[in-house]
Amino acid sequence: MHQAVTVAGPRDIDELRGIGLFGGLNDSALVMIAAHLHETYRAAGECIFAEGEPGCSLYVVLSGVVELTKLASPEHAAAHGATASIATIEAGMWFGEVAMLGVTCRAITARAAEPCRLLELHARALRALSKSDMKQYALLLMNLAREIARKLQLVEQRMASAAMPPVQ
Repeated sequence: MHQAVTVAGPRDIDELRGIGLFGGLNDSALVMIAAHLHETYRAAGECIFAEGEPGCSLYVVLSGVVELTKLASPEHAAAHGATASIATIEAGMWFGEVAMLGVTCRAITARAAEPCRLLELHARALRALSKSDMKQYALLLMNLAREIARKLQLVEQRMASAAMPPVQ
């Protein structure tokens, strides 16, 4: 089941206020962003995007769970399987921002681990916000940067844990 519908209206603005990505944005910015959002539903097991595909949008999980995976190196694949689980994304969280901001291909695969309701935010919405309200655009970018920094800290912690010998 792959369905996309435009999200707009006052009820949706209230829903957006509760999502960290849109934290602190004023009503005018939220209305503008809502006009650019697309709500999609994905069945369990359905691919949202695949590693290597071009990426120009991010996704916010409204309900359900998304699993992010990365193709493993040949050495890792031989010992542990072809893909490595990177993260589990739940309601209120978002993913795909690196490819959107970096205008690059997807570095991971995103798959619905269970039925999902998602909001897709395309880079066009960021451009529109930057043209209409630079302060609100900067605030949205700061929200994105904070989440990217948090994800980077998690990766650094995992790398440090993997590099340290077990305590005896």
